[in-house]
Amino acid sequence: MLYICTQADKTIELRTPTIKHSFSVSPIETISTIGAGDNFNAGFLYALLKTSYKGDLTSMPLEAWEKMIKSGEKFASNVCQQIGNSISIGFAKELNE
Repeated sequence: MLYICTQADKTIELRTPTIKHSFSVSPIETISTIGAGDNFNAGFLYALLKTSYKGDLTSMPLEAWEKMIKSGEKFASNVCQQIGNSISIGFAKELNE
């Protein structure tokens, strides 16, 4: 079982067969939460595709999970700091640098 639970401005919870971890969330000034969950997922998947880890997700080390969860948090945070439901053009350009 793999479980990730975001809790707005609280923690992000991760549960795997071998890991139980809470990630802190950086405080931001929230304008709108529309699209935050979708963009968390997009950021998570973006980091997953960029990673060199090729094993089974159930045995992935905490350090790899942290990179993907923090990427998801960055995507969601960007969306929450503006009106709209997708990441900003400036943020997207930073991803390509």
